[in-house]
Amino acid sequence: MTRFAKTLLVLLALFLVRPAAASFAQDVGGMYITPRVIYSYKTGSIEPARLNSGPYAASLLGGEDKDKGYGVGLAVGCDFGSLYEMPLRLEAEYVYRGKASFGEEVVNPYGLGGQASHNFDVAAHSLMANAFLDLASDSAMTPYIGGGLGLAYLNTDYTVSSTVGTNGSALSSKTNWNFAWNLGGGLAWHMNEKVALDLGYRYVDLGTASTGDIRMNDFLTNSSLDYTVHEISLGLRFNIY
Repeated sequence: MTRFAKTLLVLLALFLVRPAAASFAQDVGGMYITPRVIYSYKTGSIEPARLNSGPYAASLLGGEDKDKGYGVGLAVGCDFGSLYEMPLRLEAEYVYRGKASFGEEVVNPYGLGGQASHNFDVAAHSLMANAFLDLASDSAMTPYIGGGLGLAYLNTDYTVSSTVGTNGSALSSKTNWNFAWNLGGGLAWHMNEKVALDLGYRYVDLGTASTGDIRMNDFLTNSSLDYTVHEISLGLRFNIY
């Protein structure tokens, strides 16, 4: 890292956080890298979609669906704890959360028989700028709180089908770039001056996955979902400078 970049980071830290007390404990500051394994509990809040037109229209009700799965992440950051006696860490983080499936099925809509369904398969990538406040500790355990802002890239495959009125099905794919944010905290166990085991929890809002217009049976329909995540992460923080 150049001297200019280091100076910018220090000025940003001074602006955000007052210098910590001299008793701030863990001497593990400097540049670090953290690979993470992530378990996510995912929620998709689905907007209603209308399938078919005319007297045999089937409108899906909307609502929420859940999914869960694993992901991986990598963060590169700077710990100002020992360098400048302030309990602040700044990092850039990339996370891939794998593909999540959200959907609904309506049987015998309006008493017309048949069924209608739609399904979202969403692969989520995010890039965040995170800031963490390390809470003072005289032990090897350091709790922290923090959050971040960034971008989410959602790649959505959307499938609709209906046996109400005129049978049919259709598939579309769409990508979305969204504003994303997270908020959470965790606990770091400093195994030595170079390595810390990091266990964290956070809430993440990845924005909206939209389908765009999709044509089925000469009728245009669309839907969207708001994608949020509760997740637990386990990482190893390696001090590299």
